[in-house]
Amino acid sequence: MKVEGFRYVKDAKLCLVLHSAGTEEMFTTEQPPAVAALLASISEVLVAHINDEGTTCDEYTVPVEHNG
Repeated sequence: MKVEGFRYVKDAKLCLVLHSAGTEEMFTTEQPPAVAALLASISEVLVAHINDEGTTCDEYTVPVEHNG
């Protein structure tokens, strides 16, 4: 399943993954300060799908939305 984008909620320091099937998945832990600062300031992120052998099988950029 492809990732369509990310939604970063600044107030809660939480990130949601937006999947191509229309579903969302939330990271359940608060992002560390260094990661939170980056997520709050970027407009896109690189997504890489890695197979069991550790090889990149798909790579693309997606937008990062900011809320709160």
